[in-house]
Amino acid sequence: MPDLADRAEEQFSAAYPDERERDLAARWLGLLACQAKGGLLRWWEVPGLASALAVLTVRWAVLLVPTAAVLAWGITGARYNAPGSGYYAAFICVVCGIVLATLRRGRRRPRSSRAAAPAAAGRPGVTPAGTYLAARKACIIRTLALVPAGLAIGALATWGTSEAPWVMAADAIVAAAWGALKFGPYPLLKLSELELSVRWEERVRFLPLLEDAAGRGVLLRGAGAYGFGDPAVAAWLAGRGRAALAGYAQRQARRLAGRDPRAVLARFLTPGRIKRMAVDTALGAGVAAGIGVSLAIWSAVVITTRWTGVAGGVLAGAVVAGGSGAAGYWLLRSVVRGCRTSLVYLPLTSRRGRWAAGAAAAAAVVALVVWAGPALAGAAAFLLPSALVAACGGWACVLAYRKTRALPRWWQRAAPDVIAAATAGAALSAAFDHRLLTAMPAAGLLFPAAAWGSFLLWRRMNGSARVAVKAAADLVLALLLGGELVLLLVWLANVLGLPRREVAALRDVLDRAGTLADLPWWAWTGTWVLLAAASVAFVRWPIRLKKAARRFERWRVAAVAEITERALTGLHVGLLALVFVGLAAPPALMPALSGQLRAEYTSAYQRELLDEGELAAYTAIARQLAAQPRSPVLSQLVTKLHDLSPPDERQDGQQDASGTETSDARRLGEAQAAALVLAGAPALGSAAAAEAALNGTARDAATSAGFDQRPDAATDLAGTAATVQHEDTAQDDAAKRVESAADLAAKVVASLVAVPRLSDSEVLQVVREYLAGLIEDSPLKDTFAAWIKRLPGAQPPPEATAEVVPVPAALADAATAQLSAEFTDAGDSDPVTDPFIDDPALTSAQAEDPLDGAVDIVNQARYASDRSGPCSGCTLPGGSGDEPPGEEPPEEHELEP
Repeated sequence: MPDLADRAEEQFSAAYPDERERDLAARWLGLLACQAKGGLLRWWEVPGLASALAVLTVRWAVLLVPTAAVLAWGITGARYNAPGSGYYAAFICVVCGIVLATLRRGRRRPRSSRAAAPAAAGRPGVTPAGTYLAARKACIIRTLALVPAGLAIGALATWGTSEAPWVMAADAIVAAAWGALKFGPYPLLKLSELELSVRWEERVRFLPLLEDAAGRGVLLRGAGAYGFGDPAVAAWLAGRGRAALAGYAQRQARRLAGRDPRAVLARFLTPGRIKRMAVDTALGAGVAAGIGVSLAIWSAVVITTRWTGVAGGVLAGAVVAGGSGAAGYWLLRSVVRGCRTSLVYLPLTSRRGRWAAGAAAAAAVVALVVWAGPALAGAAAFLLPSALVAACGGWACVLAYRKTRALPRWWQRAAPDVIAAATAGAALSAAFDHRLLTAMPAAGLLFPAAAWGSFLLWRRMNGSARVAVKAAADLVLALLLGGELVLLLVWLANVLGLPRREVAALRDVLDRAGTLADLPWWAWTGTWVLLAAASVAFVRWPIRLKKAARRFERWRVAAVAEITERALTGLHVGLLALVFVGLAAPPALMPALSGQLRAEYTSAYQRELLDEGELAAYTAIARQLAAQPRSPVLSQLVTKLHDLSPPDERQDGQQDASGTETSDARRLGEAQAAALVLAGAPALGSAAAAEAALNGTARDAATSAGFDQRPDAATDLAGTAATVQHEDTAQDDAAKRVESAADLAAKVVASLVAVPRLSDSEVLQVVREYLAGLIEDSPLKDTFAAWIKRLPGAQPPPEATAEVVPVPAALADAATAQLSAEFTDAGDSDPVTDPFIDDPALTSAQAEDPLDGAVDIVNQARYASDRSGPCSGCTLPGGSGDEPPGEEPPEEHELEP
């Protein structure tokens, strides 16, 4: 047997005199011989050597990415009509189903990518090269045949539009790609050659290889296949192929066990650790989402529905926990697969490969910044708080893991899980509410951790054996500390409420400090020249300069100079980050910030309009009612409200109004506003208030403020922010004027009320709440604002006397409508219109004087809403009622003998 192997090796060496060609042919022919059936080599069986999943993934990616790009380009740009869009959507759905089925089948059967034999393979006299040329010709014909189909589909999708030529060309290219890559053995062979060339790190073309071997006498051409001329050579090549496979497996094992960061990450992320990290992420995200949803529900509804908030929080937490856990598990598994796959297809074992990969990554980053700079800036601004929290929490988790992994008790080893869960929850919360990081005092604990982590990274880089890493240590530390300083300034400005002038002054001080730290080049050059001259002098005259040399050694002058230079340089670079952020951040974030500033300006201007409307209403009431005589209607209202107030809400000698009085008074004001039947006015307080305001005076104000176009420079953005701050200040001043006018109007109206047994303080408070409900909680302020600003559709407001002094019948009708709304909003039947509901309080109120009945009905509406305070005989939504006050059920007593 050894003689046969030696003879086969001699024959193969004689056929391939060149050593490089001999090794290449022996390896690839040996791999083909390992899978040859009956000693025959067929070129369409070459895909069996390649990874089926990799080949199919590449093919479907090449097919689907252009197809999806054409579809998205047409639909997002509104270039397609309805039939064309529907066709493409259905097409993509069908193709995605085919892709999933194919990839799953390819994963189960690794050789499922082997193509069927060409039609001409079994014909007599047909050589293997002939079948190859026939398959390539058929592929070209199919490609050209599908081009007219793509043109027709593009014309159908863009019929009657100006984009038809471009869409037709794009569809023709996509159709040609489908014809070139999807059908036949030829495209599968080419994809397999690409996969094998990348995986084995050498270029291979199988048909020239087989033809060359046949020309050298190693192979014999048959009917559509190649055969070995000598069985001994075939057996020897098969052994070489098995040895190549074993060597390849060992090489991959060494790569996975090496010090490459991808290999280290793949080894660290074991299945157990992946599950543990996914569970930690699920717990943290679920708890954070549950608490957030519960707090949102509690702040949006009344306190009696606390269990509803708990149930909603538990449900939301469970949903978020399940989704985040599954997403984290899938992401970590994908990271492991990506690391292993990249080690196979992108090992980066050579310096040239690393430089090429770095250059490609840099080019990709530059292209993304050029094409999608604003979107990337917005994404970075959105993810930066979460990234900082995740980085600090991850570092703390790693430290806790190192300290607790050898502890005996399980609850001690669970400390990293607690930190990881808290980090996941905090990162999720910071992603949805950036104020948690930029405005909360507790966020200040992150900055020392980030600074310490930067120092540890610098120490690790400074101790590296690589010169480039060691040289970049100071620069990296300076940039990291500079970025953290920027975030620290933002946090301090938000927490301490620093105005823009103080922030600008602080930045100016830091900028000057960085300028002072940047000593001129000649200063350091002269210092090092003097130190070098001193060293030469110590060597030249060691006895004469013995004392000076000892002082130099004791003071370590050279080390101090080096440390001082590095520290000042790092300080200058770190403080220079403030300048970089000031120059680069506004242009990058300008599109997003300009939209936010416009929305904030519009909202502030809208609030100012509403405040001006309230101010005008209060001023009109105070001016027009100052000389009016006392009103018996208002006196009767205040007296009735006082009589409904329970005695237990007042303490002995208390002169203020009770909570029931003020709540009923505000509701009476709302009912009076509804009874006025105001003419239609722009809804300045609705969700569409911005658009409504911008239709009139606010659009002119926004245009004059520079919001009609996007700022083009950082100074424009700063000026726009100053305009927004000025508008906020104006809105605050308007709110203060409204408070003063409301107090004055309440005093004027209270002077019209004459109730001897009530104190002046109680009357004033009741009237104040009545006016607040009449103006602040009703469309009356919109009417005044629209009228004074001359907005389209504005109508003159009613007179002050008609506003304040109600008509009893109209007020009773408005109060009845208010009560009906409370019951219908709760999903119950209306007690006013439903004859089957027996409501003693409503019946009694309708039989009273209209003014007193209106107060009773308003009191019942309040009781139906918050279920507090007295309401004798009132019916609640759901059919429950209130027992009359003072009538308690009789107690049962045992009979005494």
